[in-house]
This record gives sequence, structure tokens and C-alpha cells, in this order.
Amino acid sequence: MREHLGGRDSMKVERRTYLQAGARGIILGATLFNLFVCLRHELYHYIHYGNRLDEVVINAKRMSAVRADLPRRGIVGYLSDRRGEDADHECTRTQYNLIPIIVSCSPSSTEPIVIGDFRKPTTAAEIYRARKLTPLRDYGNGVMLLVGGGSSSESALR
Repeated sequence: MREHLGGRDSMKVERRTYLQAGARGIILGATLFNLFVCLRHELYHYIHYGNRLDEVVINAKRMSAVRADLPRRGIVGYLSDRRGEDADHECTRTQYNLIPIIVSCSPSSTEPIVIGDFRKPTTAAEIYRARKLTPLRDYGNGVMLLVGGGSSSESALR
């Protein structure tokens, strides 16, 4: 009778070993599959985008010079030649990069200091003139600091 129980116990141990090996195999297979998917994604990104910087990083670099000329706190306006969702994304990136300064993305903003963010320098002048803004500084790459409403440059930046 003991031999019979011993045989059943050894079958349980043998079955448990197979189940553990199967579970390890499933985990290993899932891990390898996940690794393959990640590598494929990175390869796709590298082939299509190369070493280009992320748009958030690019915007941070463009806005770093403006930050030095802005007051430490306060509200500034935002003006762009972009339209729709593209304009919203770019303004949100600018808000993020200039924290704690509040950037008003509203086109009807009447702030004395306005950040101009233009893709086409040829259209920039007509856009800020239509809003009765005057360029205070041009940082290049489409980024400008504008003042409006008869504000002098020194009083606007305080």
C-alpha cells in the first residue's frame, strides 16, 4: 500500500514539475515576444525619424532665450501663424516650457507682453501689426517677444 501512495506522490511531483516548466516557458515566450515588439518599434522609429529631437525638446530650446527676458511670474500672451490643432499643441508646449509664467493661448488675449511663434517670417509682420503689437526682440527661428497696447519695453518686462 505504501508503494501505491508513493507512486501517486511521485506523479504529483512529476506533474507539478511539468506545470512549473510550462509556466516558465510561457513567461519566457511572452518576455521574448515583448522584447521583439519593443525592438521592432525602436527600429521603425529610427528608420523613419532618425536622430531627430522630440518636438518638446525642440520647443524648449527655442523658448529658452525668451525665458531669460520674461518676468519671473505673470501672464503673457501667445501669437502664432499656426492654425487649429497644430497651434493648440505648440501653445501647450510653450506653456509647459515657460512654467511658472502663465501663457494665454487665447487669440483675444490683451496681455502687454506677447510671445510670437511663427513658422513663416514673411507672415509674422502682418500678423503682429494687425494686433497692434511691436517687436521688442527677435530670437530667430520664428520666435519673437512682442509688446502691445502702447507699453514701453521696460515697463512691460517688469
